[in-house]
Amino acid sequence: MLRQWWGGLRRRGLVAALSVLVVIATAGAGAAWWRSEQASAARVTALAQRAAGEVGELRATNPALAMQVAVAAHRLADTPRTRSAVLGSAPPYVTYLRSSGDRVRMIAYSPDDAVLATGSDDGVIQLWDATDPRRRTPLSDLPRTGAPVTALAFRPPGGDRVLLAATGRGTELWNVVNAARPRRMAVLPGAATAAFAPDGRALLAADADGTIRRWSIAGKPVQLGAVPAAAPVTGLAVGGGTVVTGHTDGAVRLWDADHLTGSPSHTTTSTTHAAHTGHHTGSPGRSTTDTVGSGQRADSPGRTITDAVRSSGRPAGVAGHQAAPGHTAAGRRPASPVRYAGPAGHHGSSPGRRGSPADQRGAPADTVATGLGGGPAAVAVSPDGRSVAYAGEDGGAWLCRVGGSRRCGTPGRYGRPDEVVRGLAFSPDGSRLATGGDDRTVRLWDVGTRAEIAAFRHPGGIFSLAFASDGQALAAGSAAGGFHQWHRPIHDRDLTAGLALSPDRSLLATTGARGGQLWDVRDPWRRLLLARWTAPPASRLAMSGDARRLATVQDGNAVTVWDIADRSRPALHARLPKRGLVSAALSRDGATLATGDRSGELLLWDVAQPGVPRRLAGRGGFRDVNAVDFSPDGRLLASGDTEGGVWLWDVRGGALQEVAHHEEHDEAVATVRFSPKGDVLLSGGHDWAARVWDLADPRRAPRPAILPGHDETVGYADFSPDGTTVATTDAGRTTRLWDLRGNRWIAELSHADLRTVLFAADNRTLISAAGHDVRLWDTRPGTVAARICQVAGALITVAEWRRYFDDLPYRPPCR
Repeated sequence: MLRQWWGGLRRRGLVAALSVLVVIATAGAGAAWWRSEQASAARVTALAQRAAGEVGELRATNPALAMQVAVAAHRLADTPRTRSAVLGSAPPYVTYLRSSGDRVRMIAYSPDDAVLATGSDDGVIQLWDATDPRRRTPLSDLPRTGAPVTALAFRPPGGDRVLLAATGRGTELWNVVNAARPRRMAVLPGAATAAFAPDGRALLAADADGTIRRWSIAGKPVQLGAVPAAAPVTGLAVGGGTVVTGHTDGAVRLWDADHLTGSPSHTTTSTTHAAHTGHHTGSPGRSTTDTVGSGQRADSPGRTITDAVRSSGRPAGVAGHQAAPGHTAAGRRPASPVRYAGPAGHHGSSPGRRGSPADQRGAPADTVATGLGGGPAAVAVSPDGRSVAYAGEDGGAWLCRVGGSRRCGTPGRYGRPDEVVRGLAFSPDGSRLATGGDDRTVRLWDVGTRAEIAAFRHPGGIFSLAFASDGQALAAGSAAGGFHQWHRPIHDRDLTAGLALSPDRSLLATTGARGGQLWDVRDPWRRLLLARWTAPPASRLAMSGDARRLATVQDGNAVTVWDIADRSRPALHARLPKRGLVSAALSRDGATLATGDRSGELLLWDVAQPGVPRRLAGRGGFRDVNAVDFSPDGRLLASGDTEGGVWLWDVRGGALQEVAHHEEHDEAVATVRFSPKGDVLLSGGHDWAARVWDLADPRRAPRPAILPGHDETVGYADFSPDGTTVATTDAGRTTRLWDLRGNRWIAELSHADLRTVLFAADNRTLISAAGHDVRLWDTRPGTVAARICQVAGALITVAEWRRYFDDLPYRPPCR
């Protein structure tokens, strides 16, 4: 019995010991696995951080690859550095939509900017909602002809929204008042290209043989006559009173629109027609009408297209026509354009060809020999008809100014001579020219100076361009079968020097060398210009808490207070000349002005009444007072001086009573800013740091926390409207984002467009002064990554992946 008991005890001990060993071994294996996983995660993070650090340099040589590397790094490891790489790679204001057709060769906005039409090489014509970039599907598709779309144009404003669509099989007119349910109005004979006349009552259609036919569409379509040209037409554009055609003989011809579309001597208005439902090409001079009424059904005889359409003085939404198949470039470098010899009206005319009196009135006013082999691939004319642009496959883009009698001045080249340009478009005011082609870049040019003022990368070759009539958007048709829209592409001629936002972030004021502007920015991505007025040059702005007054500071000279209660008509309210002036701020009600200057004075002024400000109080003995700001409730004023001091003052009753101060900055203070609730004060200085001061109890405020990391003077700072995030911007154009709930660094943006930086109302968009424009920045990495993948183009290759991420599994981010 004892032996059995002892044997059982030994067995139980052995089992327990083995169990302990198993537990120890398992724990050891688990710890080893955990350490291995930690080491693996650390390696992934290190590789992602390294790749993110290389994105900035890569952008200069391969922007598309840089964007994908940034997104891939962020998806591997979500860190401040990888977030920074994504945010800094954001394409400016771009929306991408995929057409169901082949190459988008034609694109046009409706005059009311509500509809965008696209036409493809395989005959697909689609209508899109231009007001909602988030809508990914078209409103409607027109019946497919199977032939390449050679022209798209909307009728000028003044009547129903009508779309012209030309293919070799027919020129169709569609009523698209309801773009989701377009109605065909008429089918004219096929044409190489077509466009509306300036008044919308007629259209021009160019045949493949070069004949330009004129059609009246004030009622039932009636051919008015035909004008023979010396060579087949490769492009047609209408703007103002000028018609421009490009030809396979390399010529660009200018026509007087009134002469080319002159009223016929025998216009017939008939209420009868032969109803045809086919899409065949009729014989010259005859039209097949499915609909002859404005907004009426095709089977309603006797109804007419809407009558007179007033001329708007801008082009009828014509998408630039491309060279017809077979009319390819000869591969030779074009010489500088020259004018054909011969009298005006006879340049390039075919000997012995004469037409009716109407035809003679339609002779070209001028002819320019471009030297482009195969003829211009695209032509465009400015809305006022005073500038003409043309481009080919072997000579870049050219522009000439149109003088008296529709004569083209000496053309000048825009861009490199080896650029293949296929798309051209003028801005609504005619001051900018957009070009695009095989180099996958849309470029904006200043027409007056020929300077390139902006460039937008594109994932594929560009075939067509169109501006919205308000200049708020630019669309580009792609060789890849889609199109992109850039919002706010046009830059102002004046440099944007200063920014100020109202407390509710709905009103934006900007200033430059030539004056000020007020903008409605309730939706910052589609801001609306409210007013433009003449004002002295100013680099610093301050808006009152009620958004009824605006102060503009002329550094070292004066401050001007403007009454902006009437958003459409800012008016001078008061002006204070002050030698050495550096900073200014307005109280919540706009009745008190605070100024700081280089003489070391901090002053309060009464500006409640128009005229000369009245001094209320002052404090001296400082060195330069570089920054001032009122608290949202108007009770406190913050100031910063050159000796690193930040001061709080009680300004109730028009006095300056000290409340608290700190001297934590090692060098001069450059900016001070209250939070939206007034419970936090942010300051930035020449010591390359920002400091956060908790003012829950101003008289017992603790020592401020430091926000480090900048490499230059922190000159601007702003809070998000909810007060949880701070943006600090330094003189090196770097903005850092901070989460104030733990003074945690979120991300960093570095760009030449980062000057003054403010938060928009949505808490996630930054608004910055950007040279000749105001630029927006989305601070959500996920949203920016999605936009990047819409425009990134070809996927990152395996070799490129290995270059930046070593042996990590190949996972292209934009698959």
